[in-house]
Amino acid sequence: MGPIRIVWYMQRYHDIKTSGATVYRVCKRHGLNRLPNRVGRRAVHTHRYEKRVPGHRVQLDGKVERSHRTDKEEFYQLLTYRDDVDLEKKLAAWEGFYNYDRPHGAHSGKTPYEVLREKLR
Repeated sequence: MGPIRIVWYMQRYHDIKTSGATVYRVCKRHGLNRLPNRVGRRAVHTHRYEKRVPGHRVQLDGKVERSHRTDKEEFYQLLTYRDDVDLEKKLAAWEGFYNYDRPHGAHSGKTPYEVLREKLR
């Protein structure tokens, strides 16, 4: 988690407003300012775009692959389950959290549901 995402979580769940620079300084002071060695940085930044109407001619490849990566890193790697029924319950809870509670970088800290509601107004 980077400083900006920490800022979003602190504001959303603890009603604490602070800057990304402050969070970075605190993390650095505690030795948490470096990415793990296995994480690389992107050399080329992709051009993001939106359509006025949700679902209208959207490119799905880059968004689905990114969603799969998030699922892998934040759900499946932390998963312990006993059977398929247990997995289905946990997956349903994860999808609810992902769509309604988890701040997204692509939406400047808003959830997908919040962005959809704004677009449909």
